[in-house]
Amino acid sequence: MTMWVREDVEKNDWSEHAYTLKGDKFSGIGYYLSNVSVVGITATGEIVLMKNYYNSNPFYVFYFHPEMNTVKRLEVQEHQRDEPQTGTRTGRELTAIGSLPAKSIGRFRCVSEEWRSILCSEDFTELFITKSSTHPSLLFAMKVAKNNEFQFFLSPQLHSQNEKSTLAACFKLKLPEDMPLEFCSHASGLFCFRHMPPISKKEYTTHVICNPSVGQSVFLPKLGTGRDGKSFLGFDPIDKVFKVLSSYSSHSSVNYILTLGTAEMRWRRIHCPLSLYPLSKGICISGVIYYLARKTYETYYIVCFDVRSEIFEFLHADFIDFYATRLINYEGQLGLISWPENSVDASMALWVLEDGENWSEHAFTLPGDKFSDVACNVSKVSVVGVTAIGEIVLMKKGYYDSDPFKVFYFHPKQNTVKHLEAQGFETFGRVYAFVGHVEDLTLMNCHQLQQDRLKFDMKYHQLQKDVVRFEKINKFAALSLLED
Repeated sequence: MTMWVREDVEKNDWSEHAYTLKGDKFSGIGYYLSNVSVVGITATGEIVLMKNYYNSNPFYVFYFHPEMNTVKRLEVQEHQRDEPQTGTRTGRELTAIGSLPAKSIGRFRCVSEEWRSILCSEDFTELFITKSSTHPSLLFAMKVAKNNEFQFFLSPQLHSQNEKSTLAACFKLKLPEDMPLEFCSHASGLFCFRHMPPISKKEYTTHVICNPSVGQSVFLPKLGTGRDGKSFLGFDPIDKVFKVLSSYSSHSSVNYILTLGTAEMRWRRIHCPLSLYPLSKGICISGVIYYLARKTYETYYIVCFDVRSEIFEFLHADFIDFYATRLINYEGQLGLISWPENSVDASMALWVLEDGENWSEHAFTLPGDKFSDVACNVSKVSVVGVTAIGEIVLMKKGYYDSDPFKVFYFHPKQNTVKHLEAQGFETFGRVYAFVGHVEDLTLMNCHQLQQDRLKFDMKYHQLQKDVVRFEKINKFAALSLLED
């Protein structure tokens, strides 16, 4: 077996690694190397293989560790058709499979109808999310400058000095050039985009929901919200339901909501007690969508929308500069980070909502010299989130036009800054980063969406065909985490 790893994008340098698998580990149970294929690699570097065609019982999955030159195998017993399915018989196997990357699980769903049923079940999806939550990723969504497409890449969230990781491509969403999308929001592994029609045309807004983990994207029914509205994606952790909330227009009390996965996919009108103008992208924390809004130029609110009950609540927030504030998830609570535009003194304020009403305030000063030596001073970076250990993550604002690309980890208590480097981002126009991304195996019900899509013109229909699933080409060199 030969493996090549692309080390340097600019020089197009590849490192070659050759391995020899122990054939007796396969032939002894009726498997042969010519009949198995690679399905993925675990976080510990084990290469996972399985048989190309499933026609025997039991079914085996192999874990080959190239450095230790060992092979482990996982035995999966098929249920008898007249035997009731129970979790005890396959619990160990499901736990092991749940540790694999989402792409590998997608292949396991093709082994048999029974395994597809098991791996698509709510119980297994919940098991996978639970495991994925223990090692969240840093996800990049990149909008290509020349082509109208988004590409998603995953990297582990690194915290140790000189630790390295591979940035792996997981999904590409390619769009017609005359149908640009803008990013709206994300929740529990899903992302929401929307197409804004030109001012000169009277068209409806089109929303696209995509799940990079399973390589799926779907269209929502068209909605006439106007150009100045905003949309927010929320997730109800109790009923396991996703909903999209869309404002109708500026300073209006009319909002629309759509529940994903329902038999009848349609927008419902709901009333907001206050007529507000939404100002920011939203964030969903524990089943509540938060976003910044304005009633007048002197009166500002934080809107709190409960996804399950569909009830609006409001928090007065006249104490912050709305145009320099970012909503974040701070240890499971709503947090606000305020950083004035083009700040020179690198001062940062953090407010945390402690009990639903009261705010605790924290002030920090970033070590500006840690940014200036990489041609990206502190006035040119913005906050993208906070890690589970309290590190504030920052990256360059706006469109990316330099190489290497850097993401910064500022630890306020330790007053340290680490930065993550990646080569090869120069081909992209804009980069979005998402901290604490957890992969989700949720498959959206496309039956009603397929019917709705028949009402679209050909360019909408072609957009769905152009989605490329699970692209495995890694165009980037290794990432390195450096501590200054």
